[in-house]
Amino acid sequence: MNTLFDQFSAADWFKRHNAMTDEDFEKDPSRNRLSVLLNRANHVAYHVGQVALVKPANA
Repeated sequence: MNTLFDQFSAADWFKRHNAMTDEDFEKDPSRNRLSVLLNRANHVAYHVGQVALVKPANA
């Protein structure tokens, strides 16, 4: 998995994410590949925390 991340240069991380149009990226350049990756990882972490709070039915 790290080899996939190693293929990106520092400049690549700050380019437009593929789901955005060029016009939208000009309006909000903070929506780059790095911010999308961090937001998605944060979202997963949120749900992992939710699952950690669930008590087993037999407890």
